[in-house]
Amino acid sequence: MQMRLQPRKFSSLQEDARIPLPNKETQLTKLTSGVPPTDPSQESWGAYLNRQVAERAEQIGSMELGIDKLQENSAGWAEETSKWAGRQKRNLLFGALKKGAGI
Repeated sequence: MQMRLQPRKFSSLQEDARIPLPNKETQLTKLTSGVPPTDPSQESWGAYLNRQVAERAEQIGSMELGIDKLQENSAGWAEETSKWAGRQKRNLLFGALKKGAGI
């Protein structure tokens, strides 16, 4: 014997899930309050464009900081390497002179 499911009204489903029904006033308030809506499909094209530009500008800013830090680290590494190579050359030269002089 098959049980037949009784169709339920949307309002009773809502009560079961305890989710408030959105109304036009709350949607309008979300769209005009400056806070982006939780549902991207409710976002206007202008708000979407502004949000995308702001996010990408923020990403570029953080990338610039990373590149600046990388440049500083690379310059420091190159300077230290240059100093180390100079010391090695100097030690090689003085080592050869000392060995030739018998010191």
